[in-house]
Amino acid sequence: MRNSALISLAALFIVLLLVASCGSSRPQQPEETGDALPEEVEREQEPEPVAEEEVRLSNAFIDAAYQEYSRRANKKLDLFFRAQQRYHDGAYTEALGLVNRALEIEDSADALALKGMIFYRIGADSQAERLWQQALELDDTVFERIILPR
Repeated sequence: MRNSALISLAALFIVLLLVASCGSSRPQQPEETGDALPEEVEREQEPEPVAEEEVRLSNAFIDAAYQEYSRRANKKLDLFFRAQQRYHDGAYTEALGLVNRALEIEDSADALALKGMIFYRIGADSQAERLWQQALELDDTVFERIILPR
């Protein structure tokens, strides 16, 4: 059974290769036998050529956007990691300032969870719970990453 399936697959592959090698790159015109396309059907048009300057400008825009995204992502991660370090050092006020700056760039479950941990350490339990709930809404596995790896 397995051999016949392999033979069938090989035969199909050979047929596809033959069809591909015999076909031309241009579609054939329909014959005059009634297989002609109706006049209202438009033929595919070649795309307009794009000027080299447009491509260069487009690539420059993409590069600039990527660099800005990378800069913001790196800044956010740097602030988050520094906030974690200050938290573990017991410098909760500094950690809070750093994590707030990271959250200004973009919300993340990890940063919200860390902010909740900071509030918990300074005795603001209700604010900590609210932040932890927000973190869980963004990512319900956030505490597995934060607590379990230790």
